[in-house]
Amino acid sequence: MIRAIIFILLTMLQSYGLISCATHIHGKITGDNGRPLQGLHGKVNIQGLDRNNQNVTEIVSIDNDGSFKNDADLVVGRYLVEALIPGYQSESMTVTIKKSQEVKLSVQKLSERKTNLIDLQDQSRLDRGAGNVTLTPPEF
Repeated sequence: MIRAIIFILLTMLQSYGLISCATHIHGKITGDNGRPLQGLHGKVNIQGLDRNNQNVTEIVSIDNDGSFKNDADLVVGRYLVEALIPGYQSESMTVTIKKSQEVKLSVQKLSERKTNLIDLQDQSRLDRGAGNVTLTPPEF
């Protein structure tokens, strides 16, 4: 009887997000053709957007096969996920997670002209993502 009550209580707490299993955001970076991009030297910015996760910021590396995964457990809520890759237009999306979630971001290669224009822009603006998080560019 006590086990049944504990089980019901834990199930209710989990369903309301008061306790949670390990939650992560993971995914792939794809090109225009929908295929994963390989060998990228970029980062993915994960920024909490809700009151309970607004201090959560994690910047993760993109693996050689175009995949990424954050390391820390995330609380239930909305997150901005943004791909930042040199030579590609930044791409972002907002996701709401209740459990681990897969995200696919499709990026477009910048034309040579746009790449040169970005190099000439005000450098103080280049270290900010759409979530207004200070970013450190990847080293090559």
